[in-house]
Amino acid sequence: MHVPPIVVRGAREHNLRDVTVGLPRGRLVCLSGVSGSGKSSLAFDTLYAEGQRRYVESLSTFARQFLGQLPRPDVDSVTGLSPSISIAQKSAGTNPRSTVATMTEVHDFLRVLYARVGTAHCPQCDAVLEAQPRDQIVERILADCAGQRVMVLAPLVRDAKGEHRDLFADLVRQGFTRARVDGRVCRVESPPALEKLLKHTIDVVVDRLVPLFSFNSPQGACPACEGLGDIYGIDPAKLVTAPERTLRKGALGVLGGYRDMPRWMRRLFNGVAAHAEAKRKLPPGTLLDTPWRDLTPLQKRIWLEGTGLDDIKLSWKRGRAERGANTKFEGILALLANRWRNAKSGILRRMLEKLMSVTPCHVCRGARLSPQARAVRITTRAQAWLGPARRATKPPQGGADRQTELSLDALCALPIADAREFLSDLVLDGTQ
Repeated sequence: MHVPPIVVRGAREHNLRDVTVGLPRGRLVCLSGVSGSGKSSLAFDTLYAEGQRRYVESLSTFARQFLGQLPRPDVDSVTGLSPSISIAQKSAGTNPRSTVATMTEVHDFLRVLYARVGTAHCPQCDAVLEAQPRDQIVERILADCAGQRVMVLAPLVRDAKGEHRDLFADLVRQGFTRARVDGRVCRVESPPALEKLLKHTIDVVVDRLVPLFSFNSPQGACPACEGLGDIYGIDPAKLVTAPERTLRKGALGVLGGYRDMPRWMRRLFNGVAAHAEAKRKLPPGTLLDTPWRDLTPLQKRIWLEGTGLDDIKLSWKRGRAERGANTKFEGILALLANRWRNAKSGILRRMLEKLMSVTPCHVCRGARLSPQARAVRITTRAQAWLGPARRATKPPQGGADRQTELSLDALCALPIADAREFLSDLVLDGTQ
């Protein structure tokens, strides 16, 4: 069916000079131009003002007294115009967490869609996490953990110094009752006194689900950037000063060559290289003696972002005795960021600040979500959900029975118009 366009003739409001233009109805129309060309004058002061004025004039005199009436715009005629609404310019807040999706509430639909349709994967090994019936879970626990106590734990603190009093107080406010502190389970309202200068590991006993797909929630946000997507940290582009060199020969200028590094750093880098090469079956010396520009993206990420939860074995000699230890490697970016935060020397701090800038978070890569949320994927094509949903809302003409049951994920895949049609046809009783 042909829809007549909106036609504006002789618009002279503000910067407009006798403008005549036609705009298609039922389409998304973008007005572009340099500053002062009259975009706002046409959209707000002409089209919106005339549409609002006509709507208000159609109301009764009693209703009109409660509504502010806009003046008639300076225009010869406007045809094909419906009652209109507008969203004021520059009304958005400056919250760095706000995105187009959150402000338009599209993000809420995406959260529901991923929660219902997404397949959860392990962030570490990428294995699929499958939902199981309660009876099956109990049977497996009884079979695998016979005679043992079982708890579901969530990591909160990993090898961090401090007394962590605020953490326990926050757990009490959230309703948690137990936590495991340095391997021992205790009640969060009466936690043990922790040594301030010693490193501690704290896990909370989980008894509830968390808002996983919201980066505005502490549970769903990336722990590195706190859900912002960007961090002020070491910029890899500034860190790599000589990509033609190897790491051993000083590809990363601030670290220098192997001779310039402290002994503990050489031990750490030797352990990381040996671990990564053995795990990926690479020839010895690949990570340390290959020019930086010739390393693969994965090999560069090992150096910059670390090896995750893998234990890195360190070995050295003290006298005639062989020494060894296990440690985690968080990556050179985190290592230098920690040195900047803890620097007592102003010279060292200023030197590291030259390498820093606001960059996309190297942990979530701008996605803002926690590793657990990013490990949930939708493998089903959108069209597969859309087809049955459309059929459910548009049965053959004259059909006696209309399907009024639709899953939540299929409902999310519906266009707004189809969703409105489906919801309007639902027949609910007083308990629904």
